[in-house]
Order: sequence, then structure tokens, then C-alpha cells
Amino acid sequence: GRSKGTVTGAQEGEGAFETRRNGQVAKILGMSERTLLTIRNRGQIGFLRTGGKIRYRRRHVEEYLDSCEVSAVRPGAASN
Repeated sequence: GRSKGTVTGAQEGEGAFETRRNGQVAKILGMSERTLLTIRNRGQIGFLRTGGKIRYRRRHVEEYLDSCEVSAVRPGAASN
């Protein structure tokens, strides 16, 4: 059988990769699971669907956070 923590179909030596569930990602992002569902439905965060379950990779969370980044405006750079 498969060993715990590995992904079905993973090649030997490839190593397991970690994924997170909705509740875990919502907590990391500081939002409710409902808000996470909304941004997922809008296509704002990537995800995996395996066996009917939704999972997120670290890169999905990082890419979402990158998309939320707001550049700082330099002091004195007023827009008129």
C-alpha cells in the first residue's frame, strides 16, 4: 500500500509534497472559509481537486499573496 503522506502516482525518490485544506489556508490568510471559497470561485487563488477534495499547494497561497501586494507610494510623490 501507499505510505502515509505520499501522493498517489508519485515516483520513487520524487518525495511527497505538502498540501493544505480549506480551513488551514483560510487561517493562514486570516479570512473565513467562506471568503476563501469566494476568491477561489473568482479564480483569484489556484487549487487542486483530487478525489472531490480541494487542496492548496504553498505556491497557490504565495501567488495569491503576491497578487494582493500594494506598492508603497514615496512620500512627497503626490498625485494631482
